[in-house]
Amino acid sequence: MGEHESIHNFAGIITRPQSSHLAIGHTEKKLVPSGDGGFCVTDVRGLEV
Repeated sequence: MGEHESIHNFAGIITRPQSSHLAIGHTEKKLVPSGDGGFCVTDVRGLEV
């Protein structure tokens, strides 16, 4: 469901006979600290296993 820009995060539901699931959220640009003490913009995507 991550291809829909309005959906950022969601929880998948496990039903029998599934043993796990992978939920992938939307990619967003975020401001994060860089290694040199500054900041940079990077792509961030939410994952739920």
